[in-house]
Amino acid sequence: MEQPITCILDALSEKKVRKMRSITIKGLSYDSRHIHDGYAYFALTGLHTDGHQYIEDAIKNGAVCIIHEHELPHYHEPIVYIQVPNSRTAMSPVAAAFWENPSRHLITVGVTGTEGKSTMVALIAQLLNLAGCKAGFISTVAYKIGDETLPNPEHQTTPEATTIHEKLNAMLENSLEYAVIESSSHGLSKIMNRLGDVDFDAGLMTNVRHEHLEFHKTWENYRNDKANLFRMLENQPKTKRIAGVSKTINSFGVVCHDDPSSDYFKKCTESPVYTYSVKTSTADCWASSIQTDPQGSTFLVTLDGKSYQARINLPGAFNVENTLGALLMVKRLTTIDSEVLISLLPKLEPITGRMTRIDMGQPFEVLVDYAHTPSSFEAILPSL
Repeated sequence: MEQPITCILDALSEKKVRKMRSITIKGLSYDSRHIHDGYAYFALTGLHTDGHQYIEDAIKNGAVCIIHEHELPHYHEPIVYIQVPNSRTAMSPVAAAFWENPSRHLITVGVTGTEGKSTMVALIAQLLNLAGCKAGFISTVAYKIGDETLPNPEHQTTPEATTIHEKLNAMLENSLEYAVIESSSHGLSKIMNRLGDVDFDAGLMTNVRHEHLEFHKTWENYRNDKANLFRMLENQPKTKRIAGVSKTINSFGVVCHDDPSSDYFKKCTESPVYTYSVKTSTADCWASSIQTDPQGSTFLVTLDGKSYQARINLPGAFNVENTLGALLMVKRLTTIDSEVLISLLPKLEPITGRMTRIDMGQPFEVLVDYAHTPSSFEAILPSL
């Protein structure tokens, strides 16, 4: 992808430009070590270091444009310098513009919550693909931008905006139609702005526990940042061109009815919000008669007033709840019959590091799970 410098300038509402000239931008990076010829470099002010210290390194590596916050001691010819109030928040609109706003041509789903995000992202994408839809995803564990699912080497829940839009563009180039994005509180925060220019069509909230207070300072701020996903949902129908076909999209939200924050998220959007539950029959999608075994669970699922016998081969009773969320999301995204979707549930596969069984012929059971909070242990230990 290559874009004229005007593409970047037009994406920034507040800026001061020095050494302006007509140049072509061939890539974006906030890491001077990853700069190549023709790249634009974002000088970010971080917790441990300041990207302004590496501007000269970026130029040596081929940067032709520097996006920075502070006044600089030197402005070299023939580099274009763009001074902005905040380099980090500027990355989102610039990345979206550079990659030609790929989320506007994908049905884009965000998944937020404290626990279960990676699993939910994977289950939604799997169920879409099993049903014949072409879906990609980005999560802490892995990402899928084409036919192959690849491990996420950085294990960053929500990557920086430059990576998000690059991967969304790759999904488009690979003829995918759906994108499911793990949306962390950091990624949704106005301070980080990693997801600020993603055109979301649907959002799902799994739960809200106590985490990342070192960044958000209070639980209320933490929940508020997560709810930005629902605030981004439009309450009016919009048209997107998906795989060359114009489609009318009606945004919506999905929440776990059993979580105390479900009503809070409902109030953060004017779009309809649907609910799932393992506890109450008042939800739009709920499970009863749950029977678990070492390999998975059997249960009765009620969706849109009709009940179906269901089976999942995902260990842990908590995965019934995850499956309900994925099922409800895919049902509302598509016109696929409920019975067809439920028949596909046994084909769902667990993701690596989430109740993963290790069988090397040993006379005892070994499970690997990412659980690291009290509420996570409360969820997985009863299944053992």
